[in-house]
Amino acid sequence: MKGFAVLALFYGAGLAGHHVLGIPMPAGVLGMLLLAAALFTGTVSLQTVEESAQFLLRHMMLFFIPFIVVSPIYFAGLGGQWLPAAAGFLGSFIASLAAAGWVTRLLGRGGGKRHGA
Repeated sequence: MKGFAVLALFYGAGLAGHHVLGIPMPAGVLGMLLLAAALFTGTVSLQTVEESAQFLLRHMMLFFIPFIVVSPIYFAGLGGQWLPAAAGFLGSFIASLAAAGWVTRLLGRGGGKRHGA
């Protein structure tokens, strides 16, 4: 429970930063940045939030259920714009996949340098 409380606290801090301070960044992203800063500085230990974060990651599909249920309603509104929408979806998917692969390769090889070469 403590891990969920810490995660909720950082989300709340991001929400406050967005609404009260007017920081032009989504509250969830701002909260994640604050959590990352707290983890890197040692203010919050990884063990405190790891179990709760793993639980949320295991059940991530539950967060998409509202989108999945509502999305067919918006398909009718696409009408003649289905081709640009499909191209945008496909393009963003490929770009995300390429970026994830590039970062994984970069981090997996120690900054892109081969060991022993």
